[in-house]
Amino acid sequence: MATEVVSGRYQGLEARDLVAAWRNMMLSRRIDDKEIQLKRQNKIYFQINSVGHEAVTTAAGMVARPGYDWFDLYYRDRAFCLQIGVTSYEMFLQAVGAREDPASAGRQMPSHLQVLLHGHPVSACGRSGRRGLAPEPDRRPGPKGRIPRG
Repeated sequence: MATEVVSGRYQGLEARDLVAAWRNMMLSRRIDDKEIQLKRQNKIYFQINSVGHEAVTTAAGMVARPGYDWFDLYYRDRAFCLQIGVTSYEMFLQAVGAREDPASAGRQMPSHLQVLLHGHPVSACGRSGRRGLAPEPDRRPGPKGRIPRG
């Protein structure tokens, strides 16, 4: 009995898309490995990795629309950031606190994947400062004419 091999598509993806996703996941893991090594050598002072999150964040990045969508990034979203266009070089600039870091000029805590989107830095730190990005809650008066707090 012969096994039928269907090439070219897998769950609606082309082979080149699968290879690109695999490369993104591997790059994310290699960056994590290198940052762990740099931390052990005391060349960077902080490292938190995204090991185990590569596949899901790569998939999310594949459907995201940079320059159009807004992202509320989590510190384990390294593969997502790579997928939407952040370079490994920029991630290492942030890790070492370099002035050339395009997101924060070395002033933001590393590994919090700050990305400039729509001209505003977006990071997993300081979520309370981004309340303006959320949709406005329903402010119609409730029972007894009270306006609910948001």
